[in-house]
Amino acid sequence: MSGRSSIAIKRTLAKDDSNTPNTLQIKAASEGPGNARGDRIPNEILIEVVSNLDMADLLSISQTHRSWRQILTSAPRLWTKLIVKSKVKRPSHHQLIKLFKHILMAAERSHHSLEHVVFRVHSPGHWDRQVCHVLQLSAATLKHIELYAPNQPDVYEMLYRFCPLLRKLIFLYRAEVSAPVSLITAQMLPVKGLPPVTLRELELFHLEEFHAIDIDDSQMDKHLDKVRVLKKFNPFRWHVEAGALHFDDERLVRSITEHLEHWQLPCLELQDPPPDYPPLLLRLSKLRSLLDLELHSEELAGYTVLRISCPNLLEMRVSMYDGLVKLAANLAQTLKTTTQLQRLTFEDSHLYPTDDVVLEAMQVLPDLRYLKFDMDLHDQWAERLLLPCAVPGSRVDDELMLPLPRLDTLLIRGCSYTAIRDLTRSLVVRELLRTGFSLTEAYMMAFNQMESLAMRSLDGAHRDVSGRRIKG
Repeated sequence: MSGRSSIAIKRTLAKDDSNTPNTLQIKAASEGPGNARGDRIPNEILIEVVSNLDMADLLSISQTHRSWRQILTSAPRLWTKLIVKSKVKRPSHHQLIKLFKHILMAAERSHHSLEHVVFRVHSPGHWDRQVCHVLQLSAATLKHIELYAPNQPDVYEMLYRFCPLLRKLIFLYRAEVSAPVSLITAQMLPVKGLPPVTLRELELFHLEEFHAIDIDDSQMDKHLDKVRVLKKFNPFRWHVEAGALHFDDERLVRSITEHLEHWQLPCLELQDPPPDYPPLLLRLSKLRSLLDLELHSEELAGYTVLRISCPNLLEMRVSMYDGLVKLAANLAQTLKTTTQLQRLTFEDSHLYPTDDVVLEAMQVLPDLRYLKFDMDLHDQWAERLLLPCAVPGSRVDDELMLPLPRLDTLLIRGCSYTAIRDLTRSLVVRELLRTGFSLTEAYMMAFNQMESLAMRSLDGAHRDVSGRRIKG
């Protein structure tokens, strides 16, 4: 048929008749009358094209043609990213060997120059040690490591501390996976033929991103002086000296505060509850997001020890449970420093009418655009949240205070009919002020509109579906 075509792939050898292909010739020939067209693709172009594929696709395409396989497997930079994931809780002997062979194959094809490694495999401890042995050969090039392990400090001693270029480290904890005695022998894993590992203490690596889950390990502190992203880890430790609180490492605190941009906090339960000392001031000048700040009685000691100031914060996510006065005051103090905050979320919180200091601090945020209450909003907050009012000490209509002037998104998980009515009235008042009415006029017109709306709703409740009025 004249409308169909076929693709012919031809290997072209170098002039010295060596067995290494230097180009691929792709020829598209029409089966019907027409012109044949030939085009030559250098190996460099092919490698550049497939460099955007993930490991699974790269393995597939390297098995489609002998020449392609020879070209792709001889390009180490294609194999520097290794991701191994398995959801099996107790992998079998065969599965462990298959996974290990895959790891070994990628390491060898990269010429032991792996850069990005992710292992999410539930495996016994001896398998972890064999994996670390393979990764040690790439210690000089590793930049990103994400590794399941029951004992991360041991992995630090075996691997992490020998990686001078390491910039991102994610601690993933899991319970120790037991294995049959037959799997404990090193002979079950194909490690023969690996070059000997000669490790020496290299220059100290400086992490830019560190994730830790359920860990309080000070051995990482010396690697965090340039960290930009911290998740589930608190490097700020304190002690009491001469009747006052002091940071354990003032130099580290100064360095982190100069670089930290994103902090997803753990529960700030630092140490035993301190006496009533003044809090430690922590000014995070470059912080852009502060997430998962949990405030309730169990963490009272931790959060009240730190007085966090974030002048350039853009996003904040907080949980607050107990309505304790000291917690509310500390959160309000932090909000007052976040003059550029744009997104604020209260997750699973229980805010009480007594937490007025938090509401007052939030109302004056000039750039807040997104506000979410993942909770039931009580009536007292709903009444005041968005309602314009006169500035205290001034006459009505002389000077106005418009809460959250740039807010465009408000999400509330639940509230009463009264809260919905008050929020609606506030929005009507704001719109009337925008169109030029005075505050007194806006209040009166909003009241009349809400009364009229309520009467129409009440009148509608006395009519049946056909529109006829129901007596009584």
